[in-house]
Amino acid sequence: CRQGYVTGNVCSPTRTALMTGRYQQRLGLYTAGEAGSGVPMKEPIFPQFLKPAGYTSMQIGKWHLGPTPEWGPALRGFDEVFGFLGRGAHDYYNLNDPEDPIYRGTTPVKLDGYLTDHWGTEAVAFIDRQKAKPFFLYLAFNAVHAPLKAPADEIAKFNTGNANRNTLLAMGKRLDDAIGNVVAKLKHEGLFENTLLFFISDNGGPLAQTANNAPLRAGKHSDYEGGIRVPFLISWPAKLKAGESQAVVSALDILPTVLAAVGAPAPTEKPLDGKNLLPLLGGETAPTPRNLFWCSGSEEGW
Repeated sequence: CRQGYVTGNVCSPTRTALMTGRYQQRLGLYTAGEAGSGVPMKEPIFPQFLKPAGYTSMQIGKWHLGPTPEWGPALRGFDEVFGFLGRGAHDYYNLNDPEDPIYRGTTPVKLDGYLTDHWGTEAVAFIDRQKAKPFFLYLAFNAVHAPLKAPADEIAKFNTGNANRNTLLAMGKRLDDAIGNVVAKLKHEGLFENTLLFFISDNGGPLAQTANNAPLRAGKHSDYEGGIRVPFLISWPAKLKAGESQAVVSALDILPTVLAAVGAPAPTEKPLDGKNLLPLLGGETAPTPRNLFWCSGSEEGW
């Protein structure tokens, strides 16, 4: 989808919209600090909509929708959890910080190695456990968020003349490899054709970390297109033909699209702000003009 957008220019507000299917501003959450401090527990989120349809759900990686376990994904409909909670970032090698632990469920665990690799490995293991049943996987990599860290042998594959840029690219490569392992597992198990996959970023690349969003203007922390227009890929070979769409789509559309795909009802008390994309992507309807809105709680955001 060549015109794919998220609802905010930083991570936590965007994740709020993705998980609730509603603009984060409806909940009074404009900034990463506000949304990171906790999405109201009474607000239903993605896995809670899918559970009545028989789906087992797992959250892997970054949460940032509540700083402490009482706000955690294990209490919000996710059957399995492997990730960190409250900060926007996590060190990629210091994995046993008691102030920022990695949780399995609600229990901190000890780990060694490179964090991005762990997220991919856990995703493959979850698919292996759930392959005979319907499942929902929210795989939220924190790469390529700061701090800029990657394995030395990965960094050595890049030579841009800028050490930070080399590291950023190495982080992206490791992310690509982890996602590739997930896709390979789905194909190995015969699940890929009938699995609906979404790949998006949660905001534009940060210019301070050598990101290049050209030809878009600006980047993370800005409501110009460089901050809110992102890679937006959808795969469901059993239902959707390969191709490109120029239609304007939003992360708000992911939840209603998934609910339509699994035959689950959309909520009526608090209607979702996005729309089901399947008719559009399947060629049944033509793109129509739509309004999307951004406000990031600052003068620049307006």
